[in-house]
Amino acid sequence: PDILIGAPYADDNGTDSGKVYLVTNVVDGSLDDNATAIFYGSAANGGAGFVSGASDVNGDGFADILAGEPGYGGSSAFGATYLIYGRSLDELAELNGTSLDNSADILIAGANPHDIVGAVSGGDVDGDGLDDLLSGSGGADSAFVFLASSLTQSIVDNPLARDGAEPRGALPFCA
Repeated sequence: PDILIGAPYADDNGTDSGKVYLVTNVVDGSLDDNATAIFYGSAANGGAGFVSGASDVNGDGFADILAGEPGYGGSSAFGATYLIYGRSLDELAELNGTSLDNSADILIAGANPHDIVGAVSGGDVDGDGLDDLLSGSGGADSAFVFLASSLTQSIVDNPLARDGAEPRGALPFCA
């Protein structure tokens, strides 16, 4: 992606649900009208919009998207880090207007109430050529590294899935 812009206080999916803009072209006017894709926070007070380019976590040659939503899980504030694998601009544009929890290829969610997971970063920690993920937990006062080789090979049920709709490849965040 060229530019990721977070708007954690946007109200499109409820008060302060937040959203993330993917901008790959010149903006002439509003971001809502010119972004290649817009991803919405899961619910009110989620605060989605803490963003980072993860470089290339799965090694497919496309830059990936990382977004944090510290208020994921409602008043329990489990928090979540979303990873959306990079793809062609046309394929990313097809995701336009979807929520992060439905667009994410990997979801790392807090294991405990008030974990407030959501700070995100990427970089190759173990030297294997794939960018690993760093996710912070304000509530647990900790940061955790998730190795890309483990993320791309592990699929675990998400304990926070709502209404039976589980994001693809969800990984629980264990403090």
